[in-house]
Amino acid sequence: MQTEESRDNSPPWRSSHTAASPDGLVVAAIEQAFEHSMGNPTMGTLRTSNGLELPKCNPAFIWSSDSRYLAVPQWCRRFGLFRRQRLAIVDAVDRVVYVSPFTHWLLQPAAFERGRLEVLVSDWRGISWPWKDRPLILEVPSILSTFGMLNGVDDQAGRRAATE
Repeated sequence: MQTEESRDNSPPWRSSHTAASPDGLVVAAIEQAFEHSMGNPTMGTLRTSNGLELPKCNPAFIWSSDSRYLAVPQWCRRFGLFRRQRLAIVDAVDRVVYVSPFTHWLLQPAAFERGRLEVLVSDWRGISWPWKDRPLILEVPSILSTFGMLNGVDDQAGRRAATE
C-alpha cells in the first residue's frame, strides 16, 4: 500500500492513494488528487488495474476483506450547488458501480470486514466539525439493492462498465 499524505495526514485530504485488494489481484489508485476548492478535501480519478475508471473520487477508499468490493467516496452536486459526497461501491467481479441514495459533506470508509462496511460521517454542519459519534454501518451486498447503478463508467477499452 502506498499513500502520500497531506498537511494534516487525513485520508480525505490525501493527494494520492494506492491500495491492492487483499488477494493482490486488483490495484486501485488515485494518482493525483486536487482540492476541489481551497483548503477542502481532494478529488481525482480512481483507476483500477482491471480497467475501470471513476471520476471525482476522494482518496479515502478501502477494499472489502474478500477483495470483491471497493468503497470510495465520490463527489457530486446537491441541488446543483453544493459539493457533497455519496458512497460509491465498485463490484470488482461484476464490474458494476453502485452509488448511495444519501449524501454527506464528507464520508470516510474506515473498515470493511466480512461484508460489514463502517463509514465515518461528517457532522451535519460541515467538514470543519468532528465526525459523528457513531459511524454508518452498511451490510454489503444486501444494501446494494437500495443503491443506484452508476451510468457512464468506462473501462479502459472504452466499453460501458455500468448502466442505469
